[in-house]
Amino acid sequence: MSGFIQLYRQIDRHVKYSKASKQAKHSYFDQLPGLLERQCQLGNLQRLPPPAPGASQGYIMTDKGATLVLEVYADLGLAVAEYNVTRELFHKVVIYASTTAPGLQGDVRSRIGQRWPPGTLERLKGKDTWPFGWRAPVSKLQRPRMGAGVIGKAAKSMQFGDLLIPRYLGLAQLAGIEQLHGTDLLDLIADAPFYEKLIRTYLALTIGNIDKSAISNASFGPLFNNQRIGSTQYIPENFSALAPTMPGTTVQIGTMHNNAVNLTYPQPLEQCHNVKFTVRSDVQAQDGEALFMLYGWAVSLALRPAPNAPFPTDIHGSPLLHSAASSEFQLSIKRAADGRLFAKPALFRSFLKPPTVTGQGVYGRACRCTVPDPRRRIDTAAGTRVVNGVVLGGDPAAAPFAVNVASAAVTGEQAGEALTFDDVRLVWEGSDLPMLLFAVDLYPYSTYVQVPGECLACAVDRAVGVGCWIIVAGAFGLFTAG
Repeated sequence: MSGFIQLYRQIDRHVKYSKASKQAKHSYFDQLPGLLERQCQLGNLQRLPPPAPGASQGYIMTDKGATLVLEVYADLGLAVAEYNVTRELFHKVVIYASTTAPGLQGDVRSRIGQRWPPGTLERLKGKDTWPFGWRAPVSKLQRPRMGAGVIGKAAKSMQFGDLLIPRYLGLAQLAGIEQLHGTDLLDLIADAPFYEKLIRTYLALTIGNIDKSAISNASFGPLFNNQRIGSTQYIPENFSALAPTMPGTTVQIGTMHNNAVNLTYPQPLEQCHNVKFTVRSDVQAQDGEALFMLYGWAVSLALRPAPNAPFPTDIHGSPLLHSAASSEFQLSIKRAADGRLFAKPALFRSFLKPPTVTGQGVYGRACRCTVPDPRRRIDTAAGTRVVNGVVLGGDPAAAPFAVNVASAAVTGEQAGEALTFDDVRLVWEGSDLPMLLFAVDLYPYSTYVQVPGECLACAVDRAVGVGCWIIVAGAFGLFTAG
């Protein structure tokens, strides 16, 4: 009997989800034409002449709209300016508000790379560069609910709701896709993190001799000794062979003594919090042998909060928290193909590894808030809050909160701190650069990264405006080291 009851509940749940999905799909397609017309009013899109009477309305990017993605993705804007990236990347995408479009076949993923140079797509389909397939995709049943959810949240943004459509059109644009219809846009909304990973990989390939992590890390500005941290490349496999040619600055961080690390840069090991090095016996390290590491990862050792460190606050007095639980950052020692010893990140939060392909996230911008405003203070005590009509949750004491998010979001169920389609969850990593970099890639859902110089109120407003579910928050604390 219990098996029958369980089957009945599964069927009942599926029926409810199907009904909710149909309602959300109607809501999404009812609102999409208005959103596209709004972009026309802003000068970002213009109407195309219909190919025939009664045909679906098409829109094409204007010159202004063709570079608006750089307003959403600040790190890409910095890279384009700094490395003189060709403007050929910014072709004008066409979108139709209907469920289909003239001449378009296959799903949107099958059109990736249409505008890329020959051979580029094949180069990016390797296991360590192709992000699709890392996690089970959001079901087709849930995608309309995601689409309706991001539209609903963006409408509540005070300043940034008009960046929602430019974000997803920009993802298509930089992925080399020429045309979209409304259903394609739903797929982009659901798979945005994977497109972000792919686009940053493509941009790094276009620039040459740079890792994509150096692109996104530029959003943090100078974090240590008035310098950017540069690359924090994560190499899950074949590290020994690849380490000698890693793009980025390599620095000596110490020496080996009695098969243990004597850390001297950026500071002694006893001054680093919850950092552990492991040395396998087959490494055969010699006493006094130099140990090297990428500069970005080396600096991150110093950018971790001390146990029970006081939380910083933003300009309005909003506390910027880090996890109440102690999270160990483990590094392993490897001998590279050129004979040198290298330290590399191994485990985050004591037992977790990043995904094979990294590089997602919408990185914030320093805001214009210069005067404290108590009305913009957000009470970040444990529990759920409502900000501008958007539910804002995330208890810093419930670390690692992230582990519970993904499975609940796929079903759309609301259970405790589970993610729903209409709210936002905070993941607190203030003052903790290694865990912040790890958390950005942990979720298969749109993730926003608060940066130094950005108050929490502006970060929340921008995150909901561009369609994110997760906010990796607390970045103000990064200023405490240097």
